[in-house]
Amino acid sequence: PMDAAKMYVSAVVLPDSTVLQTGGGAKSVVFAGAPVLSTQIYNPKTNAWTKVASPTVPRVYHSSAVLLPDGRVATFGGNPTTSFEMRIEVFTPPYLQTGTARPTLTGGPTKLHYGDFASFGTSHATPIRSAVLVRPESTTHESDPNQRLIDLGFATSGHTVSVTMPNERNLAPPGWYMLNVVDTNGVPSVAKWVHLDGNGPKPHGGYTLDGYGGLHPFAVGSTPAAPAVNRGPYWPGWDIARAVARLPNHNSGYVLDGFGGLHPFASGSTPLPPPVTSGPYWNGWDIARGVIVLPDGTGGYVLDGFGGYHPFRIGSGPTPPQISGGEYIQADALRGMSLMRDGSGGYVVDVYGRLVPFNLGSTGVRPPAPPAPYAPGPAPVRGVAVQPNGAGGAVLDGFGGLHSFAAAGGVPLPISGAPYWPGFPIARNVAI
Repeated sequence: PMDAAKMYVSAVVLPDSTVLQTGGGAKSVVFAGAPVLSTQIYNPKTNAWTKVASPTVPRVYHSSAVLLPDGRVATFGGNPTTSFEMRIEVFTPPYLQTGTARPTLTGGPTKLHYGDFASFGTSHATPIRSAVLVRPESTTHESDPNQRLIDLGFATSGHTVSVTMPNERNLAPPGWYMLNVVDTNGVPSVAKWVHLDGNGPKPHGGYTLDGYGGLHPFAVGSTPAAPAVNRGPYWPGWDIARAVARLPNHNSGYVLDGFGGLHPFASGSTPLPPPVTSGPYWNGWDIARGVIVLPDGTGGYVLDGFGGYHPFRIGSGPTPPQISGGEYIQADALRGMSLMRDGSGGYVVDVYGRLVPFNLGSTGVRPPAPPAPYAPGPAPVRGVAVQPNGAGGAVLDGFGGLHSFAAAGGVPLPISGAPYWPGFPIARNVAI
């Protein structure tokens, strides 16, 4: 139990999922109650209280305590009689006195939506055990009903940690949060400020590409299917289409043929996209296997079957940055690629269904590799697509089956209306 009965106490949720209680007085200041100079940490997992360093300054009526981004706690305020206490004390929790290096959290986005997947750089001497959002405090009169800590789904891969934002506004109201990772010693990183607000980008459906160039719309989540394509390439009877990528307007894009040619398509009255420049072309050699377009629509990459990435420009766009990671093997074994919405990185998929992450440029963060959602059988692996919030996606098989996967504790969105050709492995690629 608490070591003393008191009022005016301040309680602070710490990033290691414990609670600090400090300050307070034995009675109301109206009755000249004596201050109680004690501090304890409560562990809800063990239901135990641990006494830690006591404050030296009384904190009674109108006092407060606030968690700082570096993991310490500032205590301040109080007016025991007619004056106001102006001194500030800063408490250093035991997790910052272990003598071990604390994990770091760098890069990544600042603005996030509900359900979003995001990756950050990290270094850590011991493994990461948790990733949490901590609401900044607004304590007044010993109460802060908005104080909360939310555990996040996460995954680590090398120097990357990826997290998935909560989906429930009641659990995590919109606003600013401190994002921490905590290692197995209980040591938290310095917090990174992130802003959580609004729903993530709504899916605009997707397309399954058949070998002749046909684009077959399907729906993702509760939104309508992608619009029907009324202009684009089609090679009836010639199995040469290999991949598809959508532009940011969701209504147009490019179909890749096996030789590396990129052919524009569009739906409705949307203009056809401009021709690409400086892209690869292997005349007569069917080796192109995947294509992605950058989020700003200025360029992209063609993937060959061995794992080579070949940049191209759209219109007068700049040359895209170099890709790092992925998979390169001396065989035609790669079957598709997909890019995260923020353009930081993505996945290639091989003939075995393995999802291999890559990152763009020197600042892109490589996402973690999820377990393969599909082991090829009669239907070979054909492609991969990541859903708009990055929290999941699907691997395509040759019959048109779509096999969902989750990233870092995310939730894959349901897919409906996708074509299926049982026994006929004509599906070639997928784009969401």
